[in-house]
Amino acid sequence: MSERLNGTTLNTSDAAIRELVESVAARHSLDVTLDLDDSMRGLSPLTEQVVYRIVSEALANVAAHARARRVHVRLAL
Repeated sequence: MSERLNGTTLNTSDAAIRELVESVAARHSLDVTLDLDDSMRGLSPLTEQVVYRIVSEALANVAAHARARRVHVRLAL
């Protein structure tokens, strides 16, 4: 995962977050809905990394503790 967080691999927060959500959904048999607002486009690389880490941690917590089957992720500024 750490290689996804460097500036050369994390091209856009949109693509990276979609890939993360799909991966977590498949790995934990979750039905995850992702809603990315247009305001999330064009973020600085540092902000993209921070948002990615927040979403990653939130999904990890859901998978580990919530016993949820459905998750809705909405990101907007």
